[in-house]
Amino acid sequence: MDVFPLILAARFVHFAAGLVLLGAPLFVFPAVPVWAGAAGAIAVRAAERMVLLALPAALVSALMWAGAALVDITGAPASLADSSLVSGFLLETGFGRAMAFRLAVLVVAALACLAPRGRRRLAAVAGAGVVLMASESHLGHPGAAEGARAVMLVAVHAVHGTGAAVWIGGLLPLIVLLDGWAKAPDEAAKAPGAVLRRFSCVGIGAVLMVGFGGSLAAILHIETPAALPGTIYGRIVLLKATVFAGLVCLALRNRHIALRLARSDARGADLARIAMNSRLEVALALVAVFLAALLGMSDPQL
Repeated sequence: MDVFPLILAARFVHFAAGLVLLGAPLFVFPAVPVWAGAAGAIAVRAAERMVLLALPAALVSALMWAGAALVDITGAPASLADSSLVSGFLLETGFGRAMAFRLAVLVVAALACLAPRGRRRLAAVAGAGVVLMASESHLGHPGAAEGARAVMLVAVHAVHGTGAAVWIGGLLPLIVLLDGWAKAPDEAAKAPGAVLRRFSCVGIGAVLMVGFGGSLAAILHIETPAALPGTIYGRIVLLKATVFAGLVCLALRNRHIALRLARSDARGADLARIAMNSRLEVALALVAVFLAALLGMSDPQL
């Protein structure tokens, strides 16, 4: 039974949901000043809605991924009904243990959502998101490495993934705020400039994390520069780097507009333009996430 498409789809959904679970709730804390008033409440509500959508997506995709991986090993869908095979897979294989750990973290995040609404709930979910992004590499090539190389791969993938989550996941509640401000720029006053300036500062660090972690990961996985255009894995890396370059261009454009807004009252056209650019960033980021999911299923030597 060919489960490659199912595993690829599950990886893509799981990685994308992980970005939201960290980036969306985290956005509220550094980016929205206390004096912003209604913006803070809107950002909290938006982040909570996104978490409530991303959490079941992460749980279901993790279960689909684990189930498909077991079927891939045994070659029989009936193995999913064999409790001894399932427990052995989850407890005795490196991938199974990593997936069981992630499922436990997601359950903790789900329990955190039972807490009263507000920043404390978001802080708990963001904490779970950090753990998810930091441990994501155990589900791919780094999980099969050994010794110092394994430590280095886990570290650079954790930096890369965490930076991506802070950047891309944070764009989602920002878009909600921008849409509201664009419809009523006179009521927004100085709030958009402050929020955009703060998120831009956080975003710079996140972009550097993505670029640094991704570059080191490529160096560790690809033995020679000739392997970049000469292997399927290398060509996917090049395509992902091209998408990243497009994301950086959009982010720089948004930063230019944001700095202008920081020196003046908000204008609806500028806010709408940033919102549109941010949507394009999210769309490009989903392409990058798909390529990342594909890389994890590709042999770096081929």
